Amino acid sequence: MSSDDDDDGSGRTKLIIAAVVMLLAIVLGTVAYVVVDRAGDDDGLSKRGMKSTMRSVDLFCAPTDYRVACKDTLERVLARSSDPADHPHAAAAAAITAVERELARGFDRSSVLEAVRASNDSRVAEALRDCRTLLGDCRGDVSRALTSIAWRGVDAVSQDLQAWLSAVITFQGSCVDMFPQGPIKDQVREAMEKAREISSNAIAIIQQGAAFAAMLDLH
Repeated sequence: MSSDDDDDGSGRTKLIIAAVVMLLAIVLGTVAYVVVDRAGDDDGLSKRGMKSTMRSVDLFCAPTDYRVACKDTLERVLARSSDPADHPHAAAAAAITAVERELARGFDRSSVLEAVRASNDSRVAEALRDCRTLLGDCRGDVSRALTSIAWRGVDAVSQDLQAWLSAVITFQGSCVDMFPQGPIKDQVREAMEKAREISSNAIAIIQQGAAFAAMLDLH
């Protein structure tokens, strides 16, 4: 074989190697771009989802009297749902659950229980017992309310939910009134204040959620 043939073969080999290297560079560059681009998309989706959640929280909390408590109740719950159409029902369920939880906490606070145990007044023990009975009835209403939302949506049962929550607020006042005048009554009133605030918020959240859900249904 002549030296010219060797040079031609060597040249072709070099061209092939150069082409392969260039192709690998293009492929690797494309893969890197896609990975970065997808990561950017995921980050964008995450940010959009967060913005959507915050808009929903602001929407439902706008008419409430206690907005800090409202945001604490809704932010984590609404962040779990990527579909804003689910937010009215999720917000109503979260608001009602928060009422029930706060009612239970009111009576389970150690300061109240210790004060009741230390009291020799039979009216105090009787008042606590009656309040717990009323609380049990409220919990039954909570279960029915949550079931109604799950099956029919907040807009279908909005009036019933608001009536129930108004009754819960009345119950809280009645419960405090059951205790005789004195420091224990003051402690019970203070313990129930948070539940009253959350109940007030829940009524506003349900009204707003029902209006929003009805609007979505129209569209």
